[in-house]
Amino acid sequence: MRASARSTRWAWGSTWGCPPVPVHRSDAVAFLLAHAYGAQRLVYVKDRDLGTTTVSAAEVRDRGDGPVDPLVLDLMAPAKHVREIQVVNGRSSGALSDAVNGKPAGTVIVA
Repeated sequence: MRASARSTRWAWGSTWGCPPVPVHRSDAVAFLLAHAYGAQRLVYVKDRDLGTTTVSAAEVRDRGDGPVDPLVLDLMAPAKHVREIQVVNGRSSGALSDAVNGKPAGTVIVA
């Protein structure tokens, strides 16, 4: 293969021939998978304590220091299935079990 043909073949990617880095990070991918499976809510496990509260996605977006990627908050608005996400502290004993069982734990963000 000629050098010019090789360089045009990978013109859509980076200079090393790799595809570009997607804008969806792990939080957004988890949200998209939950939505594709038809889940009503999603539980994120983070390594920081956020307290037990319920806030709207708009409030989290306005504060700018949200526990999830801002793209997730943008995806929540038009989502048909996932209407709330719950963020729990993974270092707290029993927090994930409580969240999965529907008990109050961590921060709940509603669309």
